[in-house]
Amino acid sequence: DWLLGLANDPEVNSSSASFNDINAKLSWRLSDEARISASWFQSADEISFSDEFGFGWESTVGHAEWRQIFCDELTSLVSISTGSYKSDLYEPEGQAAFTLENGIDFYKVKPTFNYNPIPGHRFEFGGEWVRYEMRPETINPRGDQSSILSRTLDKDQGNELSFFIEDEIDINDLFGISIGLRYSSFQQTGPELSYEYEEGAPREVFTTTDSVLFTSGDNVQNYSGLEPRISFRWLLDETSSLKLSYNRMRQY
Repeated sequence: DWLLGLANDPEVNSSSASFNDINAKLSWRLSDEARISASWFQSADEISFSDEFGFGWESTVGHAEWRQIFCDELTSLVSISTGSYKSDLYEPEGQAAFTLENGIDFYKVKPTFNYNPIPGHRFEFGGEWVRYEMRPETINPRGDQSSILSRTLDKDQGNELSFFIEDEIDINDLFGISIGLRYSSFQQTGPELSYEYEEGAPREVFTTTDSVLFTSGDNVQNYSGLEPRISFRWLLDETSSLKLSYNRMRQY
């Protein structure tokens, strides 16, 4: 704030900003074959420009992982994460003064295994599960003079699940190839109010024929598919290489 107070511009001079971050990490070596670690990150930032607008956001992420060596050929990494993000946009004064808030929480589990059965082959396989919980988006009046009406818009909830396997092959000292396949799926879950419309008609209010209420945890919709990937590597010399890759991804 004190830097903004040094400005000659009255609008900048009356503005404010604040930023803070907290980061911590701990590691434990259980044995020569096992190690666990945990970390935590949190940030909160806010900025307001004169009496025109303001914006604030806050992020929190917690992460823990367990590394295990089973033998020379097989190792694993299991990670667990959770986090949240929330933001608010506001107009501080006047009849249109408002506060708009939204956010998202997530929970993730990801086990990964590395298996090297023979020289020249490195397999990586595992899975991942992510739970998304979108917070409702709300707008509320700010101050006694505001004419804004309070409203709430519910957001989608869902689970993402995937499994993957990849083989990295060294053909010789110069050429290598990597082949992988990932299967991913996304399940939209309730609560959700879904509307049905007249067949062949635009999806508008007056073409609504029925509605279906999904309670919390109900399956609303599923999406899934395969994601193949392949890449080639040609080592030209000690400092340069030529790479060619193809990767198909699905975004839900």
